[in-house]
Amino acid sequence: MKKESQYEDFSAEANRLAIQRLESYGAMPIPVSPSQPSTAGPDNIESSEARPNPDPLQEFRESNIPDALTQANIIWATGDEAVAVAVGPVTAALGGHATQYATEAVKRAQRTYENLAEGIWYSLGTTIDGREADIPCIKPTQPRAKVEPVYKNAKRSSVIGFSRKPDEWREARDERGQLKRVKYETPQGCPGLPIMPWVPEEFAQAIYEKHSVTPQEGETFWQVVKRCCLHITFVEGIKKALALIAQGMPAIAIRGINMWHQSGSRELHEEIAQFATPGRTLYICFDQDDKPQTVKNVRYQALALGSELQKLGPDVRFLHWDKSIGKGIDDALYAKAQESEGGDRAWLKTVLESAMTLRQYRRMGTMARAFAVLDRLERLSYPIERETEGDYLPQLPQMLKAAIHVLDVALGGGKTYRTGKDWVAQARQLGWFIVALSPMNALGQQTAERWDLPHIHDFEPKDSEALWATAHEQGGVVLCPDSLHRLPDWITNRPVLLVMDEANQVEQELASGDRLGDRHSSINQLFKNLATHAAETGAIVLAEDGIADRAVRFAHVSSGAKSIRVFKHHRQQTPWECTMYSGQASGYRAKFLQAVSSGQTLLYVTSSQREAKRLERAIASRDPSKQVTRIDSETNEGGAFTSFFNNPDQWIATNRPDVLILSPSAKSGISIEAPYFDAVWGYFPSLAGDTHWQMLGRYRQPVPGTSSAHRSSVQQQMRP
Repeated sequence: MKKESQYEDFSAEANRLAIQRLESYGAMPIPVSPSQPSTAGPDNIESSEARPNPDPLQEFRESNIPDALTQANIIWATGDEAVAVAVGPVTAALGGHATQYATEAVKRAQRTYENLAEGIWYSLGTTIDGREADIPCIKPTQPRAKVEPVYKNAKRSSVIGFSRKPDEWREARDERGQLKRVKYETPQGCPGLPIMPWVPEEFAQAIYEKHSVTPQEGETFWQVVKRCCLHITFVEGIKKALALIAQGMPAIAIRGINMWHQSGSRELHEEIAQFATPGRTLYICFDQDDKPQTVKNVRYQALALGSELQKLGPDVRFLHWDKSIGKGIDDALYAKAQESEGGDRAWLKTVLESAMTLRQYRRMGTMARAFAVLDRLERLSYPIERETEGDYLPQLPQMLKAAIHVLDVALGGGKTYRTGKDWVAQARQLGWFIVALSPMNALGQQTAERWDLPHIHDFEPKDSEALWATAHEQGGVVLCPDSLHRLPDWITNRPVLLVMDEANQVEQELASGDRLGDRHSSINQLFKNLATHAAETGAIVLAEDGIADRAVRFAHVSSGAKSIRVFKHHRQQTPWECTMYSGQASGYRAKFLQAVSSGQTLLYVTSSQREAKRLERAIASRDPSKQVTRIDSETNEGGAFTSFFNNPDQWIATNRPDVLILSPSAKSGISIEAPYFDAVWGYFPSLAGDTHWQMLGRYRQPVPGTSSAHRSSVQQQMRP
């Protein structure tokens, strides 16, 4: 059959059914305005400019729905018949003389739904005993704008059974300022009942055979499903229900995620409750959204529906999948069908096999909320003043007094160089004193050398007078947060530029106090005093690759700075393969020792000095010929590895270790760029995820990475 004649036959049947429904509602035909002449009727369908689709079936084909299922459930209409589909039920719901006269309520409904004249498709579905249901679900070709209430004089107040009326209504807009549209319509005043689709004989027989059931004489499809305790899936929208029925799965469409219960209570609609029987599996299959608030709403409603269903005895399961495949189950099935013949059925089988119980789904929600909190804490959401891209960070603008300057620059992008060249130099010209906080001594010593400043540990405690004389002469000092108590009082006699290099880690050390012990409170008070002075007299700089909101907020709250300026620089990175292990039975350590024995040249980074020493001994015992170098606070006593920290590539080229083991002293400021190692391994029983990430990223070459972390640590060890 050709598409044009198919459309004509299908639309003629739609018109006939629409007229029957109008008569059943007792409603008069609704006149249309002269500018919107009716195009309905079998004689002029082909000439209609308001035809909803050149091929009305294509939308459903793109949801993996066979034409026969679409034609059994979907009706197309335009003009006055389309408007009547919505206004008819409204008129019938009003009762009395409203069905005979165009009352004000009917006129309002006509004005509300006049956009439907441009064309709609709608679905009614069936009742369990095979009658046509009453309440249409309508999808307009041109959706109307949503409206929202406006309360001008006071917040909305309510008492029992009463809510104050809004002062006016306005068009609703999203966060981007775009009009929100009513994508699907249920006639006003009518309950949003679930839709049980019509299931043609060929699809019904396929489902009966799949489940080895035989219908009794006179039984409808849904009566068979109920009697034989067949599994049912509850989905959001008629298209998704039809897509699953095509796969041999009975499915009922809920009109919206919150429309599974009766208004004003959590009592299930009868169309749902009648199937919630012991011994039956009921699947809940809502969309895989990506907007945080939508995800939250969907999860809440899915859990609420699942809880109510499970009270009645069935086994409730939740379907989930990678949203990149498709947001809705119909989108995902279509995508998989395009990949390969039968790909949709094979994929759906795996989704069903991985369906979660109510307990598992609730736990996943708890984990998702926890990761959302972590993501929010690790994300930079402040407005960006300047965003650049390239190998190296371009020249920075002039600092502003009393402002926090946030520098988010990818690894190897030159943030330390530019900070010193532009902002530290500007502070020197203005006569400000520079206090640079660094989380580790090795990193701080490199920074001090680059900026021509003394590092506090370049001087013995007994040489304190010489340290501060040098700092006074050179205009600044570099130190760790735990040395803040050594700053002399005279520093606050001058304006201060406070620099937090690797700001996430500095903030973490100050906030958690892991290394501060009983000096935690006093060190934090000293930092607050210093930050406040810098905000009042000079400026503050926070530098980090992937700086987090928490670090910016910490500095802002501590200092009371007037403004925050954010500068972000992107550097093209090559994805690196990374394998993750967790738990003592993973075989991680044995695999590493095997890699050593196989002749690989390896870089091993760890937050545990004990593990570093254990591996050093194990390698010496198994492969005594291997040259192993361990660099940590113990082996670097007295600056034994200063040459490594100053120029790691040169040190490696000269010493050529088979295995190089690095402690957290190498988590920042070290950049190993020359090709040398075959792989990077990491072991992280402690410290936070951004520290692990920093350590794994010390070697810039795109080689495989393997890491292990205890469950208590935040696992963010994926290398850039």
